[in-house]
Amino acid sequence: ENKFTLLQGPPGTGKTRTAIELLNALHLCQFQKYYKTLSHKTWEKVRESAYDRVTGRSHTSSVGRRRTGAIYSKDMTLGDILDAMENAGSDDIVLSPKPHILVCAPSNAAVDELVRRLINQNFRDNENKVYTPDILRIGSKKTENEAWKMTSLDARVDEFMNKGALEAAGIARQADRDLFGMREKLTNLKRTARQFMEWWNAGMIKHSNFNLNRESWGKVNNIPPSDSNHRQIEELKVHLTQLMECMRSCELSRNRYDMLAQLNTDSKPNAQTGLGFVGSDRKKKKATDSTTRRQRNEIIVRRALETSHLDEAEIVFCTLSTAGSEMIVNRMRRAWDFVLIDEAAQSVEL
Repeated sequence: ENKFTLLQGPPGTGKTRTAIELLNALHLCQFQKYYKTLSHKTWEKVRESAYDRVTGRSHTSSVGRRRTGAIYSKDMTLGDILDAMENAGSDDIVLSPKPHILVCAPSNAAVDELVRRLINQNFRDNENKVYTPDILRIGSKKTENEAWKMTSLDARVDEFMNKGALEAAGIARQADRDLFGMREKLTNLKRTARQFMEWWNAGMIKHSNFNLNRESWGKVNNIPPSDSNHRQIEELKVHLTQLMECMRSCELSRNRYDMLAQLNTDSKPNAQTGLGFVGSDRKKKKATDSTTRRQRNEIIVRRALETSHLDEAEIVFCTLSTAGSEMIVNRMRRAWDFVLIDEAAQSVEL
């Protein structure tokens, strides 16, 4: 496979339009791979859980358990915070990497044109239905356009940073309640899947006369499309996969607000120890130190939120110079599936 491909042509021949269509194809291909993997992993987790329950190997509640909540301190490094957020996930939520594509151009104007075209044109799936991927623009211009605001990294992070500690904690608690409701739905879907598997297993044993082990128990991959049970199973898999996506999204939001609630507690200076308070030099030094710690803390929190959004975004737009910045090169934890550069012939560095 070619690791580098160059498309060239005279001005006005549709290179940028081709770039958008190519981006559509790349994203669709990667998203289908992600969804297929997530669906398979989710079904396998349900199947193995059902096997353990039926055979008496599992004595735990059918409702998923959350791992021990992350504890954050203001002495933690950026890496420590990101590790804590990543490890604060739930045992019952299946993960699969979404598409992760970087799109660059030499100038901000060229990047904005790509974003504008994508917003106006949207993408189409293999059934020709319109959909909009999760896109993120680094360094976007100030605008009142809501569609543009939704793509801005700064706007997304500011939405979090503008929340106080109490408000962030309240949002995190509500996300936990939402997750509890989703887990009840998950329990019902698991019960339906287990009942079908038990019925399917009984038929297999009756006709084939063999015992089923952990690897073969509940396997329903070979049901032909003409079988009346095929549609029922496929619909059940879709419901499970969609619910898993919702749970993952809710948990990610919860983890971000939980981190914000714990680390943003002193985001506002105290009125009696502020720099404007007339008192001793010791009090002034204490106020200065407090302000310095607060500023450092806000920088760390903002960087953690930026990195979290960049790692989760499906398509990231930025200039070539930004693509080589510390934010992209040193902070991000996920590699890119593809890198697409518009107006690449104008690039002067490699």
